[in-house]
Amino acid sequence: MKQQSKEKTFKTLRKMKQQAASLMDDNTKPGKISSLGGFIGESVVSFFYILKEKENITFAILQWLSIIGAYYLWVQFLGWIPEELWEAAANSKNTSSADLLLFLWSFLCVGLASMPIGILTACMGASQLLSIEGRDSTIIDCLKCVLPKIWQIWLFSWFDGWVTVERILDRLPKKNDRRTLAEKLIMEAAYQGWKLASLGFIPALVSGRTVKEACADSLNLAAKRFLPLAKLRLGYSMICWIIGISCYLSLYKLFPLVTNFAKSHGATEVYSFYVIAGLPMIAALMILMVFVRPLYIISAARIYADYTDSMQIKRNLPASASKIAADWLILIALIAIVWGLVCIKDTSTKVLNDPNTIIEMLDGRQSVRNRKKITSSHIEDIDKAAKKNMDTAVGQTE
Repeated sequence: MKQQSKEKTFKTLRKMKQQAASLMDDNTKPGKISSLGGFIGESVVSFFYILKEKENITFAILQWLSIIGAYYLWVQFLGWIPEELWEAAANSKNTSSADLLLFLWSFLCVGLASMPIGILTACMGASQLLSIEGRDSTIIDCLKCVLPKIWQIWLFSWFDGWVTVERILDRLPKKNDRRTLAEKLIMEAAYQGWKLASLGFIPALVSGRTVKEACADSLNLAAKRFLPLAKLRLGYSMICWIIGISCYLSLYKLFPLVTNFAKSHGATEVYSFYVIAGLPMIAALMILMVFVRPLYIISAARIYADYTDSMQIKRNLPASASKIAADWLILIALIAIVWGLVCIKDTSTKVLNDPNTIIEMLDGRQSVRNRKKITSSHIEDIDKAAKKNMDTAVGQTE
């Protein structure tokens, strides 16, 4: 995708987000019980649909694995930063180099995870849309609907993913948080408004609409079908809150393991915390991504299809693909998934057993294994090795 097209897509999404900010204030929100009931009502239909079209289970599991891979890729970076830099960042009132590097790395990891998550989310929506038109919704047919809009879907998922990450971090308890309850509620309402208003965006893209048309469709859908969408969104959000709080509270039980892990593996306290924190997070994500989110995505696609039918908006889904192509694609996808999981597992195992593996991966020296932990004396070695690897990579591309 050209740079100009990317900038135009982001500009359109930002404008859509601004228009969605007041959506919750301009309409009467359903109550919590009503929202939960609405979500369950839509989910029952979606549940039986998933039992019929089992490719959606594959999409859901792959989404879960994608997030796990992205999280532990993000965590590996934390192990590269020495304890001294973390302490300096904690004691500094200004933005430190560690803070800046962590921000950039986090943004990149969200972007990397957004590609597979966006594709798989769109495939779930495509599956429902194909079924409504009386067509088979095989994996290859879903991908055939999604892949022509892969870049737009990726940019949207990256944009939406970062909005989600920022909101989750903003909800966490903070020291010296002087915001009033009213201010927090306004921010939460704006976030929920964006989520509700964007529910129709990916189904619209999959149906052959342009980015601008998809934004207009999604906003119109939120206005015309506000009550069912609001119940679906708020009910889903309540379940996410319950799962998230349970995960957060379980961390208190795991705090003693952090220090033990750091000492036994020669790792920093920050790195050790996020490795340990990943354990309940994986369990929470399994419940959310495999059992709850597919119901949410498919229900939203069904509401969008009902809206387009009532407004006589034509959905242009690609023709079905051949069975041979589907079989080959499934085989290639399985090989790629297994290979990726093996790579992540091997790298994570090495780092968990010995954090100094990072230095060995960069400069290839085995003598580092005799050291017990990464200290500030290694920073210069890491920097030199990274520059050497970068020069080699540039030379290969040229």
